Amino acid sequence: MLLEMNVKLRRGHFDLTTRLSINDTSVGLFGKSGAGKSTVLGLIAGTIQPQSGHIVLDGKILFDSRKGIMMPREQRPVGAVLQIDCADSAETVRDNLTSAYNRTLKHHRIFKLDFLIELLELGPILNHVIELLSAGERQRVALARSLLKSPRLLLLDETFAAIGNGYRMQLLPILKRLQNELGLPVLYASQSLGEIL
Repeated sequence: MLLEMNVKLRRGHFDLTTRLSINDTSVGLFGKSGAGKSTVLGLIAGTIQPQSGHIVLDGKILFDSRKGIMMPREQRPVGAVLQIDCADSAETVRDNLTSAYNRTLKHHRIFKLDFLIELLELGPILNHVIELLSAGERQRVALARSLLKSPRLLLLDETFAAIGNGYRMQLLPILKRLQNELGLPVLYASQSLGEIL
């Protein structure tokens, strides 16, 4: 994976200038609260649009202000579990995940829907409306949805802190396997160096 990013963003009193070039399968983004970690992930995922610059993933332009390109989040080959993904939704968990699974081309699918439902213990909440879930449950649903997309890059924004230690022990081997066997790069942002390591 080669991610190239050179963007500028201004939001109120917050100025962000980010220039990075990543060619690795495991990258940590470390910094204190308010440093801009979530913003950087949002820029890559497409939930935030910079004022200027470009973002390119494996030669595919995700954003380029000079060329007038702004690829929508849904079309980006990026799976993201962001803190803002806890947004309300009137959909049930089952409908949300089934929709994500059906949007992924059959020959691109890495996971079966039932496997992720079992792994993330989503069975008991499949018929629950997402807006009524706890923050941790929403993060688990967002992680399942991101993996169902069969992304070329997975962005995780303090995900393990949100879903708890029990799921961390289940997910770490899976993420390592995704990195080693399928070459799926993971960019993990956290305030905790221990969590990144």
